[in-house]
Amino acid sequence: MANVFTAAEKAKAARNEVAMRRQCYPKWANVATVDQLPAGQRRKIDLMEAIAADYEALAQAEAAALELVQGSLFAEAQPGPFPPACPVCGQQRNQCVCPDARA
Repeated sequence: MANVFTAAEKAKAARNEVAMRRQCYPKWANVATVDQLPAGQRRKIDLMEAIAADYEALAQAEAAALELVQGSLFAEAQPGPFPPACPVCGQQRNQCVCPDARA
């Protein structure tokens, strides 16, 4: 079964990858700074930063959607057009057969 990752997890992994590339690529290329890297390696870092930014935006959208769903799921229940249920049998009060609860 395939793993399922949230956008926030993907964004964090991409940011970690960017940090690793910024640290390792100059050492591999025997240069002092990222600015001195060949264009291909700089482009790979830029691409990973763009991927991280995309996932961060998606993570914010997911968080907002989750907040909206949780707010609607746990919102105060609005009374419907039906009479309240009997606490004993669960039937609507006008259909309740419990002798003590009909009052």
